[in-house]
Amino acid sequence: MENNISDIELQDMREQIAALKAKLSNEEIVNEKLLRNATKSRMMEIQKKGLLSILIGIFAIPYTAWAFSNIGLSWYFVGATIAMLIFCTACTAVMHHRVNSNTASTGSLFECAKQIKKLKKEYLDWFKIAIPMICFWIAWLCTEVIIKTPDMAYALALVGGMIFGGCIGGFIGYSMHRKVINTCDDILASLGETDE
Repeated sequence: MENNISDIELQDMREQIAALKAKLSNEEIVNEKLLRNATKSRMMEIQKKGLLSILIGIFAIPYTAWAFSNIGLSWYFVGATIAMLIFCTACTAVMHHRVNSNTASTGSLFECAKQIKKLKKEYLDWFKIAIPMICFWIAWLCTEVIIKTPDMAYALALVGGMIFGGCIGGFIGYSMHRKVINTCDDILASLGETDE
């Protein structure tokens, strides 16, 4: 009789363990789905910021060509500005093209983390190129305006306005840059990845 009771208790315990395992398995699936959805959503935010930057670059190319040629700046400067904008827009497009939000819902989360780490590294490395390029471009712009404008007061007013506009644009650009980096950090933290 004692064996029957212990067999019944043992069978009950096995059933309870099986039920707990099934429940735990379902919770892991739900948690993974939530993680995938949150990761996909954040990756889409990054893609939207990249698309916005690309659209601004595409708009800026003809606008700067028109504006700078109308105020009488040299064609060398206008050409270099267009080349710089094309280069920057293309680099942004390449960086963001590699980030695929669908990887979060269908692929491995390890691949998502790899894509995000690469994008973050490229964003941080981009400053090593962009800052010297912008400093050189601003110096050339100020020189062009001062040389090409006969009225020095007007030239200095133009330079002041351009520097003010550049500061606003720089602040907006840096803010977008930081938001992408912070979103990358959030994704990596939620995936349990750390920077090495």
